[in-house]
Amino acid sequence: MRRWSDPSTKTTIQMGDEAPMEIEADGAVAAERVLKGERWRHSQGSAEALARRQRLVRGVLSVLAVAVVGGIYTATRMPDYQFATVAAVTGEPRVINESGEEKPAVPGMRVRLTPEVAFSTNGTSTLALTTRGARLLLRQDTALLVKTARYSHGAIRRFSLKRGTVIAQVDPLRRDALFEVLTGAFRVRVRSRSAVLSVGSDGARSVLAVRTGDARMVARSKKIIVSAGQQSVSKNGVLAAPTPASDERTSVLSRADASLTRLGGGILDKLAGFLEETLLPPVEALESVLHLPTLIADVKARLATQATLQALALTLIGRERAPQSAKELNIPSKLLETLEGKRILFFQPLDGNNYELFVRAKDSQNTIFVLRSGKVAAANNDELPAEVF
Repeated sequence: MRRWSDPSTKTTIQMGDEAPMEIEADGAVAAERVLKGERWRHSQGSAEALARRQRLVRGVLSVLAVAVVGGIYTATRMPDYQFATVAAVTGEPRVINESGEEKPAVPGMRVRLTPEVAFSTNGTSTLALTTRGARLLLRQDTALLVKTARYSHGAIRRFSLKRGTVIAQVDPLRRDALFEVLTGAFRVRVRSRSAVLSVGSDGARSVLAVRTGDARMVARSKKIIVSAGQQSVSKNGVLAAPTPASDERTSVLSRADASLTRLGGGILDKLAGFLEETLLPPVEALESVLHLPTLIADVKARLATQATLQALALTLIGRERAPQSAKELNIPSKLLETLEGKRILFFQPLDGNNYELFVRAKDSQNTIFVLRSGKVAAANNDELPAEVF
């Protein structure tokens, strides 16, 4: 409530937030004066509100500019996922390309990880590798094959352990990223955002030990979770329940963790990781919109693959027993045209007269679909058999 008095005219003007202005006596001059003051204050308030809006717009534009620049910078770093750097060696470890050519691994060597490359140590050598998002230590008598190293809406890192032991220090992963080690009949996937773990294999037996974070060990459709301080010694495709890690493995993991930390990435790698997590997703979304023809083609390719699997499921309805092999499917060649590679990636019969098979669509993301007991769905990483990779 505000009141003004003008003794010369004996006029009182009263203004309230809700009530209308009341004028007592003949106060035209005073009323005009008050109204002018109110208009001035109103204009000042409008100017302040306009200034606040302008500051807000400038702030939003600044954030968008940083996002675009940071996203572009991070996108330029994505090819780094295709390389690993030899950080340290003992003895004479080797690098083997897909044609079988071998050369010695020496510190500072930058190795392209695609289309396929293997790293090997003998009984007297070790090899430490640094890559975007992870650092690896290959212990003695170890052979590690890089199966996939690419970036597409989240880093996908897959390694196939042929023999020996690899210790991995995995940096914080994007939520849509993937880090896996295939070993024999088992598949180990880092489940937490970061982890330190070791995976060992002698062919039939696979050992997973976790120092920090947790990992999922999968064999066919079965899986177990191994958390920090635990290990699982699984044999012949049969998963063993996790148990407390042995003192020896705990000690080895602790020393390896400290050594890999000293090899860790610098400030630029940490900055790139932060930008990748926060700024790259909207840039990727914008790229999807800008590449609309590719997006449409991908949708068509995935729909064609789903239609093929639905048609195949219909041909199997009414059979007294489920097919026991891919050959029994007798898929028409016209349907195979919709599948990447024109083939079934993996097939297996299931209990209860059921079955499952995996195929890959001919889209830019290489989407994998599963037909399981007559139902079609996009396969998630947790259920993919090791034979698919």
